[in-house]
Amino acid sequence: MIPSVLLQAVLVGCSAGTGAQPTPPWSEVATVVVTLERPAITLGQRASAHAVGVNRLGDALPERSVRWNVVDGSEFLRVDSNGTLVALATGRALISARVDSAVATVPVDVLPPPTDPLPPDEPVAPPVDTEEEQRAARRPALPRVYLDFPFPAVTGRSITVPAGGNLQQALDRAQRGDEIVLASGASYVGNFTLPAKPGSAADGWVVIRGDRASRLPPLGTRVGMNHGILMPSIVTPNTDPALRVLQGASGWRMVGLEVTVAPTVRDQQYGLIFLGEAGSPQTSLATVPTDLVLDRMYVHGLPTTNMSRCVALNSARTAITDSYLGECHGKGFDSQAIWGGNGPGPYKIVNNTLEGAGENIMFGGSDPAIPGLVPSDIEIRRNHIVTPLAWKGLWTKKNLFELKNAARVLLEANVLEGSWTDGQTGWAIVLKSANQAGGCPWCRTTDVTIRLNLVRNVGGGVNVAGIGDNSNVDTTAQRILVTETVFDGIGAGAYSGDLRGFQLLSGSMDITVERTVVSGPLDAALMLDNRRPAVRASFRDNVWAYGRYGAVASGAGAGSPSLRAGAPGAVWERMIFVGPQRPGFPVGTGFVSSERHASTAIRVRAAVDSATAGVVRVNGTSGA
Repeated sequence: MIPSVLLQAVLVGCSAGTGAQPTPPWSEVATVVVTLERPAITLGQRASAHAVGVNRLGDALPERSVRWNVVDGSEFLRVDSNGTLVALATGRALISARVDSAVATVPVDVLPPPTDPLPPDEPVAPPVDTEEEQRAARRPALPRVYLDFPFPAVTGRSITVPAGGNLQQALDRAQRGDEIVLASGASYVGNFTLPAKPGSAADGWVVIRGDRASRLPPLGTRVGMNHGILMPSIVTPNTDPALRVLQGASGWRMVGLEVTVAPTVRDQQYGLIFLGEAGSPQTSLATVPTDLVLDRMYVHGLPTTNMSRCVALNSARTAITDSYLGECHGKGFDSQAIWGGNGPGPYKIVNNTLEGAGENIMFGGSDPAIPGLVPSDIEIRRNHIVTPLAWKGLWTKKNLFELKNAARVLLEANVLEGSWTDGQTGWAIVLKSANQAGGCPWCRTTDVTIRLNLVRNVGGGVNVAGIGDNSNVDTTAQRILVTETVFDGIGAGAYSGDLRGFQLLSGSMDITVERTVVSGPLDAALMLDNRRPAVRASFRDNVWAYGRYGAVASGAGAGSPSLRAGAPGAVWERMIFVGPQRPGFPVGTGFVSSERHASTAIRVRAAVDSATAGVVRVNGTSGA
């Protein structure tokens, strides 16, 4: 490789005496790199942001001036002309740095100030909050941002890439406002990269679509396998991704594309679409790609493919909507339809079919390469999250939804089905704070809302561990709400597992379970940890099959003794078990012979049926 200084000299020498005055590549700013003093600042504090323009040769241009702006969230943050950030209110802001015509955007979180302990000799004042106020404070915060990406206007060129054409050249040439149109039915084989473009998504997007995109279902309608005939295919011929969004890229919308793997690939395939990187070079928020959309996509492995995941989600401000992610499976290792761990969010995962083996959706599980990063503000609604029973014994199964490092997550109006004992013990949902590789003490799972979901045909319901196995974390799993959710068929037939509705382990905190229905041949509706009890747990208005033990902790009798051992001081109100009357349960416990005699169960099922209507259907046909 020619050193950049020598290359500049060569280019200058070549142009001398010709009369032409081309713009040398080292004089133009191609992209902007932003560095934050820290990714989050505390209310009332100041922090510094630095930005530098970089030319196409990768050289910094420090002499160029930087113009700072708050793109979104000016009520939370202020930035002056020197890049000094001033926190105004708690929330997330998006700042931009412009150097010449190139712009980069970076999210910044403003956190509430820590509560300082009182001096040892100062008496503690009695709390003034009412019981209801204290209860509300222990409930999870919802996502602060809900993404909405209107379909971008095409203001530039329409770049057509015919069958056999050079797709990578089109991706490199495209500018904001352009569209790239591929031939439906054609296969584009390779490992294609989506590079950074000057400016930001506010200046325009690049759309990649097929020439039959107008015949796809409209926005808001999920595609299925049958729509592949209307799509161009992008095929990876090896273990690398078919599509990779590069660091600093923004404003790419992929519409109606089939993305898959060649049948000749026999080794473990590591993922079909990489939205950002899980590790180096993505080691700061400034390098994270942002403003990305997968829209009505058909992303899939093959029935025989050993594949880590369909989509790796390590970006900011990203939506995956109306898509079908299928055959995402592997043997002897974890595999997911969607996995994320090195992107800040926010994320929108709405109205998709998500077939995965290890975990269908997972956040965390490897230490982020960006210090302090916690994927946050995650909206997951109206998806069919499914593992087909035909995969049992073929691919390694763990669970359907797992969080090890995530905050402010909403799991709402989804249908989750298909989990059994294999790599784990059949749980549908697993939540924990986990410092997976030992380098992420900040990793945490907090503020999770699970509501209006239908969970069926699984070996267990929700398993919460305050701290994951062998983890040294600063924050235990806490502020988790499960409400108006139905768990049907736990342990039925082939769906083996721990056969428990809920399990609270390792000192989980502020867990609320209310208005849920649990059915199936259970071992216990609730399993508690008497060694590290749950802190401030609440159980209200639930209707659960009793199973063998009802509510139990190891080493304690069912009912009140177990609640005292595994969840001391827990709220236990208006609890109904389906089964014969049992002694030993606290006041507030009732028993009925059938769900039909529990009005709460009838109301909850009606609410869930309404919220999830049509979720398992794809454009009018069954997606199961």
